[in-house]
Amino acid sequence: FHEFSQYFRGEVIRRIMDFSLDIFGGDPGYLNGISRNSIIDKAGLRYHAPTRNYAEASNIYAASKINLNITSLQFDDAVINRVIDVAASGGFVLTDWKTDLRKLTSVHNEISYRTIDELNEKIEYYLVNEKERCEIAEQLRQDITRNCRYHNIAEYILDRTTMNKRGKARRLQLDLGCG
Repeated sequence: FHEFSQYFRGEVIRRIMDFSLDIFGGDPGYLNGISRNSIIDKAGLRYHAPTRNYAEASNIYAASKINLNITSLQFDDAVINRVIDVAASGGFVLTDWKTDLRKLTSVHNEISYRTIDELNEKIEYYLVNEKERCEIAEQLRQDITRNCRYHNIAEYILDRTTMNKRGKARRLQLDLGCG
């Protein structure tokens, strides 16, 4: 599925109504030395070089009116790190619906979309309703700060790896690596 994700994302971007869009980094193939140079020719679409500087990325997330996440096709229920990073920076994000959003934030309905029509409606709405957009971003930041601490994540992983399907404890063998 991963190899089709760039085409899927491109199609979503093509179907977004006539809003100005800035794309940072574009196709992540550059991370593996692959240059696909997939450019979408659309009015109001601007491309920017990728950044590996987390502080710079955080500033971009916080300064953007709307950050758009289009999850790669290989993820089914998982909320990817970009959504968490945008939220932690205090930015507003619209992301494709994932059931795990409910576990992370009380504003899961406000920040998710299931169709391109719904995405277009939300973009249009939140660009005009700045106060509500900022309130949602702040609630999202608070939820993520509370729910995504290392302690919570470690507890979640341990619960999943130490219990069998019947809810009984099983012996855990864990290789923590050399770090």
